[in-house]
Parts: sequence; structure tokens; C-alpha cells
Amino acid sequence: MKKFLIRALISTVLLSLFSAAGESMYRGGPSRQGVYKTAVPAKISGIKWNVKIGRGIMSSPVIDENIIYIGCDDCFFYAIDKNNGAVLWKFNARQIVRSSALVTSDTVYFSDFKNYLYALDKKNGELKWEKNLYEHSKTVMDPVKNGYDDYLPSPVIYKNLIITCSFDPVHPLFAFDEKTGKEKWVLKLKSGDIFFSSPAVFGDMVYIGGMTEGILAVNALKGTVVWDYKMDNYPVRYSAAIGNDGTVYFGTKNRDFIAFDGKTGELMWRMPVSRDTWLIGNPVIAGDTVFIGSSKDKKLFALDAANGETRWAFEADGWVYSSCIYAQGTVYAGSHDKNLYAIDAKSGKEIWKYSFDDIIYSSPLVENGIIYVAVNDGNIFALN
Repeated sequence: MKKFLIRALISTVLLSLFSAAGESMYRGGPSRQGVYKTAVPAKISGIKWNVKIGRGIMSSPVIDENIIYIGCDDCFFYAIDKNNGAVLWKFNARQIVRSSALVTSDTVYFSDFKNYLYALDKKNGELKWEKNLYEHSKTVMDPVKNGYDDYLPSPVIYKNLIITCSFDPVHPLFAFDEKTGKEKWVLKLKSGDIFFSSPAVFGDMVYIGGMTEGILAVNALKGTVVWDYKMDNYPVRYSAAIGNDGTVYFGTKNRDFIAFDGKTGELMWRMPVSRDTWLIGNPVIAGDTVFIGSSKDKKLFALDAANGETRWAFEADGWVYSSCIYAQGTVYAGSHDKNLYAIDAKSGKEIWKYSFDDIIYSSPLVENGIIYVAVNDGNIFALN
């Protein structure tokens, strides 16, 4: 444990070098840790504001300065004033938007179910450039017609590269120049796979999980595979969370949670977490604890980051589908039971819950004592 903590402390300094200033993105940063350093409310006293957009929200809110960016199943991408809920602008994409935003100094990036990547002026929503991620493919997979009912990949930035996953089974990962949209590299696989996970970056490596191929570690500058790990046909649908020491954590769509040495691809541990269910959403890595939700057993798990042993399991009344977040010793997660939960990160005990009128798929967000929650019926709330 001492060695684990020393590695984490040393690497915290290095991690800060990999994120440029003035960027906001899904899960709080390129390593997708899901940790937010901000004030949190001790309890919820009421609704600061509420706005309704189109029905169906699986995209998660991302805040940049005073604006919330979020996609919707109504095929629009929205910019909303975080102070009063006013819609500042909306952009009509080609299909459903379940990707969460990447925001840089002047641009917001996201993708849609037509497999297009968009770059918009973040101030007014005007299109700067767009890319068809089927450009190199002869096969087009329509997620809607194929019954896909989950999240879309969210892009990440590495240096001046916008990196995102694609539905193209042979060309699953792209890198584009952030200003011009010029393609810098594309990953080509010999055997096809679908990668729905949002790419996570640590150092010069980008990590993605596939439905059949397992896990890939790719050089972020060259687009070449550094290592891969086969998952025995167990899908890895969601994103990694990468610890400050470079350990890569993935949940799988069976019951296993896994941890790898990010540099070598060596399996550090693989732990069956739940009984007869799959792990849902993107994990959180906060200090020496990993948090992950599950489906049929309706639980949120806290795992020892060093070995995967369960520290506690909080049971909700529905699937914990919403990817949880961590802030100031509290874990926040939405559920199919229509509740947002605040859970003590050490004990696993409920601090409070807040009920809504529909399921929560979207990941909540906390900033300066305000909780932002998007509900599947199209309502977005700011709670204080």
C-alpha cells in the first residue's frame, strides 16, 4: 500500500502536465477520473432553476466558464446558461447526440449517431468543421437501426489533437487537428470491432475498450497500438479511468472489474465484482478507491484500487446506470429508480437523495455547491 501511495503522489505532478489550461471535458479531464475539486452542498434545499429541452438525455453536462454544454436525443446540442438555465444556442446535428462535450478555449467538440464529429464555435454554436468518421469505410453501422441504446464516445484532446472513437469497425480511432479538422492519423485494425468507449489519455497513450477485441493502448501521437488485452468476448463498452500512477481501470459488461499497468499492459488484477449482472458506466478513481455502478443487482461499489476487493456496496432501488462522480468525500450517482444519491465515500452510507420524475442516465456534475442533473424526460436541474 505504501508503494502504491508513493507512486500516486509522484505521478500527480506528472498528470498535471498532460492537461492543457482552458479545457473542460467529460469526467473532468483526459484521464477520465471523474473527480471534481469544488465545494459541495451538505444537503439539497431546493431547485435553483430547471429547463426542459428535448426528451431523452444520455449525454452528460460539461461546464466551461458560465455555460453548460449537453447533447440530447432530439438531435440537438445545447449551450445553457449555468446561472439561470436559459438556452443560449442550440445546434441541429444529423442524429441523436449522446456524446458529451470537449470544450477548448474557443471550440466545443462532440459526435452523433451518424458517426460525425463536430467542431462548433463555443460562443454562438456556428459550425467550424465536421468529419464523417465513416470516411475510410465501406460498411456503415446505424446504431438506431441496430438497437444500440447506450452512450456515445466523447472526444478528448492531446496536445493539438482531437481524438475520438468511431463506429467504423476497421477504423475505430481518429486524431484530427483541433483548429482545421485535418486528419492526423487513423487506427486501422485487421479484424473489426466496435469501440463505444470515450478515449482516455495519460502521458502519450490513449486507452479504449471494444465490444470484442478487448482493450487497446494506442500511441497518441502516431496512432499505433502499443499493447492490447483480449477480453474473451466480454464487451468493454465504457471508458477507462486512469489513476495518478498510470494504472488503467475498466469495468466490463460482465461482472469483472480489471486493472492494468498503463505502460506495459500487464494485468494487475481482475476481480468479479457482482453476481449475475454487468458493470455500468465509467468508473471513478479517487485516491486509493475505485467506484463503479452495476445493473441488475442495483449497486454502487467501492473497490480497493490496489487489489479490487470490495470495500462497500450501496444498494439503490434501480440500476445505477449513471456514471458516478466524486467530490470532497462524496460520491454522486443517478439511478433507474429516478433518484440522485449522495453517498459517503468512506462508509458507503447515504447522505441524501433527491427524487425526479424519470430515470437518470446522465452523469451528474457539481460546481461551487450546485449540483447539475439531466433527467431522461428532458429536464435539466440546478440544485442547491
